[in-house]
Amino acid sequence: MCGDQHLLSYNSNEESKVIYGLSFRQLGWILGGGFASMKLFSWLPPLPFLGIIGYLPHAIPLFLSVAFAYIKHPKTGLSLAKYLYSWMKCKRKRRIFI
Repeated sequence: MCGDQHLLSYNSNEESKVIYGLSFRQLGWILGGGFASMKLFSWLPPLPFLGIIGYLPHAIPLFLSVAFAYIKHPKTGLSLAKYLYSWMKCKRKRRIFI
């Protein structure tokens, strides 16, 4: 026992990259937003008389998912989804003032 080396596990706070430098979390958000945009494209017709701009509402889920994939809260370093979840959980918490 004396003099034996015990290896410590390496804990890196970096996310592992999967495809094109995207992590699993980012890839999931972007694929989910792309899927929601495609479903919205099949359900919602384009806005009339606007040409290509009439299709812009179909991209809203994709824009939101890209924001959730990349934006982090500057002070806490949490992803946008985790920060909003924690904020809503804190706001719903019943407080008892003594």
